Amino acid sequence: MLVFDHLFVRHADRPPFKTNSWGHDVSISLKGKQTSRVMGKQLRSNDLNYDLWSSPIKRCLETAEAIGMGLDWNKEIKQSSLLGNPGFFIRNPEQASIFFEKYHLSQVIDLYLQKKNLPGFFSFEKG
Repeated sequence: MLVFDHLFVRHADRPPFKTNSWGHDVSISLKGKQTSRVMGKQLRSNDLNYDLWSSPIKRCLETAEAIGMGLDWNKEIKQSSLLGNPGFFIRNPEQASIFFEKYHLSQVIDLYLQKKNLPGFFSFEKG
């Protein structure tokens, strides 16, 4: 049986969003809704008590809602901007957006974890 205290999930599959945009208004795709429900059903089989937290970003809330549907769960989804809006490690969204346009997310994360000085980001220690 899978045992954990916390499970962090990024938003589900989504369509691309416009250049120079954080895509806060973008919904998850049908595939994203389906896979999130499946994930919720798999979590439900663990017979644990869950709380769902999300950033206030639309696609993240939709992901949490779909996971909740799979869990057959009807509690409130808790929200925190610390989980994203734009994120706990972003100091200046306009400057940081340059990296997100130039690099894939996994590359940005790798650079951040290497403690590189990235314009628009808090230092690794502060983030």
